[in-house]
Amino acid sequence: MSRASIRTIILFALISIIGIVAIQVYWMQQALSLQEKQFDHRIRIALYGAADELISQTKGSQVLLETINRVYSNYYTIDFSAPVKTKELEQILLTSFQNQNLNVDFEYGIFDCTDERILYGRLVKIEEKLKDRAVVFDLDGAENYYIGILFPTQRSFLLNQINIWIFFTAVLLLVILFFTYTIWTILKHRRLSEVKNDFINNMTHEFKTPISTIALSSEVLLKDNIMDNPERFRHYVKIINEENKRLKGHVESVLQIALFDNKKI
Repeated sequence: MSRASIRTIILFALISIIGIVAIQVYWMQQALSLQEKQFDHRIRIALYGAADELISQTKGSQVLLETINRVYSNYYTIDFSAPVKTKELEQILLTSFQNQNLNVDFEYGIFDCTDERILYGRLVKIEEKLKDRAVVFDLDGAENYYIGILFPTQRSFLLNQINIWIFFTAVLLLVILFFTYTIWTILKHRRLSEVKNDFINNMTHEFKTPISTIALSSEVLLKDNIMDNPERFRHYVKIINEENKRLKGHVESVLQIALFDNKKI
């Protein structure tokens, strides 16, 4: 495989991976955004129901839409002005959330509207049982207060709703890792092939030179009048001997390389 082909494969692979990752991130964000909107919608319905229940128990007026406010993505407030018991409040909130299939921990607090002073607050976990309470808040002359509700585990709750997307993302990451390993293997084999070709070319040259020298010297020694000149005869014999040693050295080098490869040194 040529270098141009490998570069083309790597380029298309990078473009494909970037495109797939971008699409997956986009759909993950869309799915998370959709779940967040659904969470907000279900929370508002639950809080409207809780506020109506509180007002009906205190014989107050009907709750207005403006009484439910979303301050942050995981923090809501309910404007209220009638005495309330913590046990009843927690039970109403839990029932309203469970009616909307919102099995999520929440933390609530009751604040004075005049000075933002917290009158009471507690973290409520879904798995725990309500403790007996019968506390009526003393508003200290304040006419209004509001109930703040925080969902500290909202992010993990939303992520649990998109488990299938998280699974697909994990599978995609495995595919990308496998694809990257494949490209790395191709490059490694390409490099080994180049090294092998360079080695073969060099060794061919190293073997070809002494073989040619031996062949020429042998042709001279085969001439009839070579014995008439002993010095010339010894010279060519010496050349053949030296080139033979050279060939032997090359063969030993190849054998040592093969031995090192087998021992993985």
